[in-house]
Amino acid sequence: MMFKAIHVSSRVVAWSVLATALAASAAAQGRPDIRQDTQTIKFPVLAETVGPRAVAESTSRFWPPIVETYTPIRREPKNPSFTRRNVDFVDNGLRPGGLLPIKRIDDIQTRFPGIDQTGYVPPDPTIAVGPNHVVATVNSSLAFFNKHTGQRLFQQGAEGPTGWFGSVGAGTFVFDPKVFYDQVSQRFFMVFLDLDEAARTSSFLIAVSDDQDPMGTWYKWKIDNELTIGGKEMWLDYPGWGHNKDFVICAGDMIAYDFTASGGQQFMALSKAQMLSGGAPTIFKFNDPQGWGSQVAAMQSETANVVYAATTVIDFKFTNSVVRMYAFSTTPSTVSMIARDVPVPPYISATGYIAESAGGRLLDTVFGNLFNAVWRDGKFYTVHTTTNTAETEANVRWYAFDTSDWPVTGTPSLWQSGEIRTPGFYNFMPAIGVSGNGDVSVLYTRSNAGTVADMMLAGRRANDPLGTMSEPVLLKSSLGTTYGFPGFNRWGDYFMVTTDPEDDQVFWGVGQLGKTNGDWTTEIFTWKISDAAGFDFVDFAPYNMGMYFGRGINGSVGDAASSEDIFVRVASRSGGRVGQVAAVEFDYKFEGYDLAGLQALQVRVEANGPTGTTMMLYLWDYNSNRYVHIKSSPLRPTDDNEVIYSNKTDFARFVSGTGDVKVLVRSVRPYRQQGRVLPSPYTLEVDQAIVGGGFATP
Repeated sequence: MMFKAIHVSSRVVAWSVLATALAASAAAQGRPDIRQDTQTIKFPVLAETVGPRAVAESTSRFWPPIVETYTPIRREPKNPSFTRRNVDFVDNGLRPGGLLPIKRIDDIQTRFPGIDQTGYVPPDPTIAVGPNHVVATVNSSLAFFNKHTGQRLFQQGAEGPTGWFGSVGAGTFVFDPKVFYDQVSQRFFMVFLDLDEAARTSSFLIAVSDDQDPMGTWYKWKIDNELTIGGKEMWLDYPGWGHNKDFVICAGDMIAYDFTASGGQQFMALSKAQMLSGGAPTIFKFNDPQGWGSQVAAMQSETANVVYAATTVIDFKFTNSVVRMYAFSTTPSTVSMIARDVPVPPYISATGYIAESAGGRLLDTVFGNLFNAVWRDGKFYTVHTTTNTAETEANVRWYAFDTSDWPVTGTPSLWQSGEIRTPGFYNFMPAIGVSGNGDVSVLYTRSNAGTVADMMLAGRRANDPLGTMSEPVLLKSSLGTTYGFPGFNRWGDYFMVTTDPEDDQVFWGVGQLGKTNGDWTTEIFTWKISDAAGFDFVDFAPYNMGMYFGRGINGSVGDAASSEDIFVRVASRSGGRVGQVAAVEFDYKFEGYDLAGLQALQVRVEANGPTGTTMMLYLWDYNSNRYVHIKSSPLRPTDDNEVIYSNKTDFARFVSGTGDVKVLVRSVRPYRQQGRVLPSPYTLEVDQAIVGGGFATP
């Protein structure tokens, strides 16, 4: 969020005025009580424009490659700290789940230190994990690490003419970073915000790598994100950042420069194909005047024609019983937006600085907005912080929504929700991650009057009881006896959890810790969720195969039955807008076992392809009668790249009543060069494709 030296009390007053002004505006417009409204909300395109072409710039331009920047003047954000409105509490009878007295976190490793104190407060740390690298961002720096060794390869400040975005005209106040790794295009995408209050300019600073290695060329843009609403010029704050195969979506809060009004939430959709080639992206703008603090999911799917997002703050009502879900339907050239309010267990949002910390200090919980969002296999996960009416506690609340085929058919619905409550502690600043098999991890902070701030972790297996999370474990405690200064202190404003594209069962996370001198630092961890118990996997080899897309197939179905470096080979051909594509499908039969005892499904594929090729696994869904994308992973030319997918919950839709299973192995070598030059043909080599059935043990 925005950073500037400002006394906390005056900042609270300014934001309280803004909240009051927005509430009055909503009442004046006669808006419906959205807590009761279950109708679909349609949003027109506010504007359609074309952005500038990118500046292509290599990391080699920056010398030395590692520069640790520190701003000696403390920069602190104007983060919202509202006086909660006394609105009616809507009790719809729904209740969240709680904690299980079991352990679910396994193989915890402190991988390496993240970026250290930069002078900005708080750090807003995020990470993205590629095949060989980790990209980390904070306010206001970025760094690249070797994923396997932890070696820091590159670090630069983001602001100013000599910084990372200097070539596109970055100002001296750059903040609120977000980053993700797109497994389909094999690129890193990052965004920072740029604000100049004196000049009244507000912009996105966006960078996209030209391949999976961040040490090389990046395409960079500076794109205006101002809106004028009701005669008020407004700047954008607190971004959400996600995508699908067609568009990159960035959401942000619109705030008047004089802090007398808000424009709600702006959503900007940028055409992804043009960004991948460094071109001028087509941009669609939307506005939800009731929304605030939305988060957007990264859709790691080569086929998804939708991007999902959500918010918990609607017209600044701080006791609520809905989450507003957004759906952006996309084609390669167009995007449309709708929303739907989904009932959830009632929640109360904090007003901000309520979390007690050692030394009589208070930490900011950032009221009740969402912190991040993840979509996996038809489910949308998100997380925020709740409190009680007296604000004497802070609790982590998480949700999983069933998106199914919405918005094509049906509506989104709450699948499960839960809370992390530990008596005697404030629990806040959560981030959520989900593995390919549906395991969930939540990284968060806990504190109390005797604890500075601990980094905590809870998790759940996919087949744990709905709404439950495991007993939390301590990752690491802050190092000093106090954090920050006497009184109120910023913390967060968000953390990040993601998974490893090479092993989707490995979680990566980054969070904040206090140092001995009262400053902050960040640390990067990895861990796993303990595997399911109570069944044994039985392997089944394919009995039939066929070319799905390509220019010919070589090898027999028996060559895919084991790992022996004898391959099924499919030559690629042009897949239109996608690039070069090769695909082969396999058929399986679960015979000799009682299907009533089937409790999990696993797919293991070993395959080779040229560098820059992505392999995608699909399973045939017998409910919808179509292939469903389940996982993507980059390929290498040799070494039999193994991809494992396990499903312990809704696997039944992938197994017919007679035990049939169909698997599609598809690979894509996408367009990469300026001008969309078709990549060279290649051969997909599949060494083995095995399906495992998890049958109950006697």
